[in-house]
Amino acid sequence: MDELTERQLIKRFKRGDTAAFDTLMTDHYDKVYALACRTTGSEDEAHALAQDVFVQAYQSLGGFDGRSRLATWLYSITVNKGIDRRRAAAAQRKLGIVPGLPDLPSDGRGRSGEDPTVGLDAEELGEMIARAMARIPEDQRATLELVTHGQVSYVDAARALDCSKQTVAWRVWNARRLLREMLQDYLKP
Repeated sequence: MDELTERQLIKRFKRGDTAAFDTLMTDHYDKVYALACRTTGSEDEAHALAQDVFVQAYQSLGGFDGRSRLATWLYSITVNKGIDRRRAAAAQRKLGIVPGLPDLPSDGRGRSGEDPTVGLDAEELGEMIARAMARIPEDQRATLELVTHGQVSYVDAARALDCSKQTVAWRVWNARRLLREMLQDYLKP
C-alpha cells in the first residue's frame, strides 16, 4: 500500500470508519507477525503478541501523529510489547532459562566434543542463535530486531525507540559483535 492511501485510511479511521483500520492491519499483519516471531521465537507467542500489537494500535491510532510511517510505529509497538513479554517471563523464571531452548555448552564445543558444526542442523542453529539473542542486553536486542528483522531504517528506528540514529547504529553494531562472540565456535567454516 502506498503512503498516500495509508494516510487516507488513517484519516478515515480517526473519523470513525473501523473498516479502514481492518484494511490497514490486513496490509501490515504479515510483517508484524514476522517480527513477532523473531522477537518471541514461538509461533504461538507471535500470534498472541501480534494480537496485542493490533489491540494497542486500535486503541492508540487516534493519537498517531504521522511523523513516521505506520509500519515503523507498528514495529515499535511490537518490539516494546515483546520486551514487556520477555520481562514478564523472566520474572516468572527463577533460573533465567529460556523454555524449550538448549543451553549453549560452556566450553564452546559440540555436544560430545566433536567439531561443533557436525550434526548441527538449521533448527539447532536457530535455537542457538535464539539463546544467544536472549543473552544480549534488551535495548540492543530490540534495536537489532527492529532494524534487521523489521527492516526499519536507522532513522525510523531512532524515532520508534526515542533515541538518536547514532545510538541505533551503536546498538546494532554491538549486538552483532556480541552474537559473533557467543557463536564463534559454532560458526567456524
